Amino acid sequence: MKRNESEKSYIDIGDENTIKGDLSGRDMYKAGRDIVKGDKIIGTSSKIYKVNKENVIIEKIIAPHLINNYGKKKVGIVGVITSIAGLIAIFTWVNSISFGKVFSYLPAFPESVSKFVLVFGIILLLVGILLLNAVNYHSSTKCKKCGKDFAYEEIEYPVRQDTETKEGIWRTETRTYECKYCGNVEKIEFPPYLINNER
Repeated sequence: MKRNESEKSYIDIGDENTIKGDLSGRDMYKAGRDIVKGDKIIGTSSKIYKVNKENVIIEKIIAPHLINNYGKKKVGIVGVITSIAGLIAIFTWVNSISFGKVFSYLPAFPESVSKFVLVFGIILLLVGILLLNAVNYHSSTKCKKCGKDFAYEEIEYPVRQDTETKEGIWRTETRTYECKYCGNVEKIEFPPYLINNER
């Protein structure tokens, strides 16, 4: 029996047509089809539509400069440290505005100072997120064929599929990228995730 390339089998057919393997406990999802939970089909209704491409203008400008000058590892470490420092500053501000200390291990500042602590914390957090996004952008745009950095660009509008199930709506997206150097095309289907479970 010929299988579609997107299908993965967890069953092996051995000698004399004995079946080895197990489907129990495995959740399977195939684009354009149903979600299967264990051995039960839990969704049949799905909607497929196109959405806007990712807006990566900032990453496109900043990521090559940061990664080429400082290296992926350094940028990642600074991004993590900066994000944590920003969160600590924001939690310190929470301590400063409440009637009692929420976080006993953090200091509390007078109200006049706490506003500056909040602004400083938000700036640090935003810078940290920007640095981590630059690292992620570098990893996701490296061509799998020619190996060049910052090579992939989105060439088609992403296709989104929403599948209604008893648990809620499961969403998956398929995006298409092309290497600007060698022309290699990659179609990536992201794992499904639950967007609405109010059922």
